[in-house]
Amino acid sequence: MHAWKKVPLWQKGLLVAVVIVISLTGAPELMPLLDLGGMELAIAYLLLTYKPLFHWLTRQREKLTQLRQVGACAWRQAAGYQPRIFALQSAFALLSFWLFGSGVFVWLYFVTSALPS
Repeated sequence: MHAWKKVPLWQKGLLVAVVIVISLTGAPELMPLLDLGGMELAIAYLLLTYKPLFHWLTRQREKLTQLRQVGACAWRQAAGYQPRIFALQSAFALLSFWLFGSGVFVWLYFVTSALPS
């Protein structure tokens, strides 16, 4: 909030004007409202127009957060995080790298353990 108070008045006006001009592409009915009611009414109408979009974006963010939590829980419970399995797979990975010299074989050992069980 302090940063907004330090912005000069002409930059604030320019920012509001740019927001209005950009929003006119998505809501052309805003133009007569802007002429008759002024900037405040146009911004209020714009916020009401895009309110369902804001709610949808909020729901999508909540779903993404929940999905990320489920993924993290599944990743923590994967077989590769068990100490005895990790030690065995590391030993096989080092042995395959020593025998074949290929990182692809090493990767294959660790991919199987990363799958959720």
